[in-house]
Amino acid sequence: MIGINSNTNMKNKLLSAIIALLNFCHVVAQPATVNQQGFMNPIITGFHPDPSVCRVGNDYYLANSSFEYFPGIPIYHSKDLINWKQIGHALDRKSQLDLSNTAIWSDNLGCTLFKITNRMFILNSTKIF
Repeated sequence: MIGINSNTNMKNKLLSAIIALLNFCHVVAQPATVNQQGFMNPIITGFHPDPSVCRVGNDYYLANSSFEYFPGIPIYHSKDLINWKQIGHALDRKSQLDLSNTAIWSDNLGCTLFKITNRMFILNSTKIF
């Protein structure tokens, strides 16, 4: 029985990994399209889940979840919510986020809240095990 359960678990894990990879490839392979207003959809192409946007005067800032990728949580800037430029990462030093022993698809870093308070940006992220 141990061999059968172990084999079944391995098959389930492999199937889950294949499905996740196919979903990822489908998202990445989709080209951006220009809509009737003349801007691209999606606004930021590629893998940018869980966007959180805050406004400071006439400027907008966006942060995304980065899961097991480092540097973590990319930060973007825009003046019009259409044209975005990446300006850095919230977590860019190993001392802030050590993912050296993290297995692919196991630990995730999610970005849930991005706001400004008293002229200070606050970013709440969660490492999910």
